[in-house]
Amino acid sequence: MGTARPPEGAHTVAEGKGSPVNDKTEPITLKGLTWAHPRGYDPLVACASRYAQLSGHVRIEWRQRSLHDFGAAPI
Repeated sequence: MGTARPPEGAHTVAEGKGSPVNDKTEPITLKGLTWAHPRGYDPLVACASRYAQLSGHVRIEWRQRSLHDFGAAPI
């Protein structure tokens, strides 16, 4: 199975050609909700950490809920 690639001409943050970032760029915090299980939470936290390293100004925070609350409780 091959690796997914961005469309031709597209740039990724890892290439340093994503959104312009300078000293005046405001930090961005995205918030997400996932179920409280290692299969749901751990990969998201790992990816968020790596993305923060690559972007330099974007953090992603994940909250956890029980599987029952994830499906039944209001956001």
